[in-house]
Amino acid sequence: MGITLLDVNFQAARPPEEVKAAFDDAIAARENEQQYIREAEAYTNEVQPRANGQAQRILEEARAYKTQTILEAQGEVARFAKILPEYKAAPEITRERLYIETMEKVLSHTRKVLVNDSKGGNLMVLPLDQMLKGGSAPAAKDNSGANNLLRLPPASKGSSSANTTLLRTMGDIMDQRRANAQRNDYQRQGE
Repeated sequence: MGITLLDVNFQAARPPEEVKAAFDDAIAARENEQQYIREAEAYTNEVQPRANGQAQRILEEARAYKTQTILEAQGEVARFAKILPEYKAAPEITRERLYIETMEKVLSHTRKVLVNDSKGGNLMVLPLDQMLKGGSAPAAKDNSGANNLLRLPPASKGSSSANTTLLRTMGDIMDQRRANAQRNDYQRQGE
């Protein structure tokens, strides 16, 4: 004789009205937690491949830069090794040739030509950009030669030819640029 339970039925469990708001907040918090976890996982799945790709691209760029720098350095070493015997054989000629090559590279994109008249100490500036814009017309209307000539200070007569050559090769470009800047300043003041 004992008691046997065959079925247990619960009636609807409702929290008391006093704690119903807190109970609803707890349920909403669990749902929000799951929603935020899903959003974070979606964001991770979106951002991580992009970040991995960007990191890989940066690594590849760094490797390419490393290779480029090494190859450029090796090229410079090879160029130096090629020039060294020429320099040992004829230092002045090699120095002059290197200077001319460098000036060709530096001045290849300029639109003004500077002509130095070493006898008279005049520096003539030919503004090719203005000449090209005007077509076949002369660049300046009045006294074009006077506008483009500047008197340079005379060179000392007691210097040797080697010093003159060195001065000509090392100082001409800077002297010409200074004279050109002065000429431009004079033109601006006159306008």
